Amino acid sequence: MNPFTPLLVLLVIFAFVFVVTLFRSIRIVPNKTALIVERLGKYSRTLEAGFHIL
Repeated sequence: MNPFTPLLVLLVIFAFVFVVTLFRSIRIVPNKTALIVERLGKYSRTLEAGFHIL
């Protein structure tokens, strides 16, 4: 029996994309700094120091 069924491959790809998206959406802003968030090139918001999930 083949251990790499199409469903397993699809599940692994989905999990990988989910984890990468999750890690890219986490931002830690250092003290005494601010981070400007832009969406499609336009100002969206300013993040103050601390942990943020975009």
